Amino acid sequence: MSNCSHAPDYTALTLRQVLEVPLYSPKLKIEKIKKWERRDLVFEHVRFQGRYREWIPAMLAYSKLAFFQPLPAIICMPGIPGKKEDLLQTSALLPLWADKGFFLISIDRPYYGERGGDMPQAIKNKGLLKVWGESVYDIIRTLDYLESRPEVDPKRIGMLGQTMGGMEALITGSLDPRLKVIVSASGQMSWPSIFATGAWRQIFPGLPLTKQLLGKSVAGNNALKAFEITYPGFSQVDAAKMIALLAPRPLLLIGGELDSVIPKEALNYTYNLGLKAYTAKNSKDHLAKFIEPQIGHSFSPAMQEKALGWFVAWFKDHNLIRLDEEN
Repeated sequence: MSNCSHAPDYTALTLRQVLEVPLYSPKLKIEKIKKWERRDLVFEHVRFQGRYREWIPAMLAYSKLAFFQPLPAIICMPGIPGKKEDLLQTSALLPLWADKGFFLISIDRPYYGERGGDMPQAIKNKGLLKVWGESVYDIIRTLDYLESRPEVDPKRIGMLGQTMGGMEALITGSLDPRLKVIVSASGQMSWPSIFATGAWRQIFPGLPLTKQLLGKSVAGNNALKAFEITYPGFSQVDAAKMIALLAPRPLLLIGGELDSVIPKEALNYTYNLGLKAYTAKNSKDHLAKFIEPQIGHSFSPAMQEKALGWFVAWFKDHNLIRLDEEN
């Protein structure tokens, strides 16, 4: 397995450039679409400005406690092809966690949910990394939006991402220090492990390159090299590299023992490299992992409990003030 450890010249700017995530933040335009209440919870359907005059649709859930004191906020991103309503209607994560005293927000990433579109065609036209960068930019704009809400404590904003959302959480945290606490569930895309185990076939099933490589029986490191040639900068968008940019902020990595999409090898490799970075910053206890036995690619109740516990512990810990000073 090749080494993708943190290199001295690997910076947030490196990551931003390969993903083509712009630095500009235009004035935030906001539209409220719908608002309703259920017992002690408030729900909102809103949209706010993204890039190129695009609108980012979002779903909010929060406790009425927010009217009396700002609450810690959590950005929740499902995996692909999930949409924001999945966290409201299917898993009910938004109302369940809002009931615990958090301000929850989930958005539709480009090409999914209300936004629609054709992601395979977008990748063909723009390139894989730029399409990923579009989603990350929208999450950064979500941070801008959260800072505009008086119900949110801007010093206590975190992110939970599942699968691709988990990778987006790592990327966004690497680019934006406003993200204070991060949970990546089945999102540890460290390419040497992903390609060595063959998991890349499930992550990129629709790419023409994948079909070409499978047709020629190309696998492992040779397949990884083909991705690096086809998508310049691909190797830079690696979970095990990014994790050093997150230290010392609290980070929890979650996965299933039997996950074939994001195998435990990728999670462990990311964690082990991250442990070096966190130890170097005297923050070893700020990094943790949870691999649930006999569980595949899912976000099980036990995983949800671990994730919620991580946010509860850190958003009530005054050490977050110290982290602000260190950053």
